[in-house]
Amino acid sequence: MNLRNFSIAARLSGGFALIALLVVLLGALSLKEMGDMRKQAADVEEHWMPSLIKINQFGQDVLRIRVFTLRMLLLEADSRQSAADATVRLAGDLLEDEQAFQRLISTDDERSAFESYVRDRKEYMEVQSRVAQLALEGSDEQALTLITRELNPRADAMVTSLQELQRINMAGATTASDVSKASYASAQRAVIVTIIIAALLTILLAWLITLSIVKPIRQAVDMTEIVASGDLTQRFSDTGRDEPARLLRALSNMQVQLRETIEGIGNSSTQLASAAE
Repeated sequence: MNLRNFSIAARLSGGFALIALLVVLLGALSLKEMGDMRKQAADVEEHWMPSLIKINQFGQDVLRIRVFTLRMLLLEADSRQSAADATVRLAGDLLEDEQAFQRLISTDDERSAFESYVRDRKEYMEVQSRVAQLALEGSDEQALTLITRELNPRADAMVTSLQELQRINMAGATTASDVSKASYASAQRAVIVTIIIAALLTILLAWLITLSIVKPIRQAVDMTEIVASGDLTQRFSDTGRDEPARLLRALSNMQVQLRETIEGIGNSSTQLASAAE
């Protein structure tokens, strides 16, 4: 495609439009990459971190239930009911935390680990209720035996389930963080490459447009200087359809007209001289 077939205004308008398009594409690419990074950051902020916080609350509630359960055996008989009531309140808080956590589950592994934890927690709470009842009845020896044989092993199993649930969420948070870092690195490379390409295209476009304007104008200047020097024998041609091409054709026509006029004057002078003889 010959740029000389377009007017200077059209070339400049097209060039600036292309530069504007490159800027828009660069901005769109940047927004897309930032959106990907934000998505990963939001995954960490809205899922993995709240999940880890809830798991930590599980552990605190379970630990406090175990403490109050064991404290019942150390208190006087008339003070044990308050400790039992505290374990009931803590069990209610634990259920609320579990329901909140369940809404945050996003993977099958996480759901499976949570269900395993819930099974272990239910078994633990069933034995804990029996221990509390024995403590309220004053059957401390039976309560201690039940703690040693059943409650502690179930507590260990529940803690193991909690640790597995925590491990899965930590791994998920780490993966999301790694993906976010990779997305940032990819975005950085893509933006740098796009900036370089846009800069090179802009330079190339500016060079082509400048050359398409300056070259014919230089030809017109050279032609004018030749004509001004009195040389009307040179021939000039231009195939473009822009303003410099029209100028060159006009100068060429002017040169032809001057040559024909001078030739006509010369012929007339010769005829007059011959007639005078």
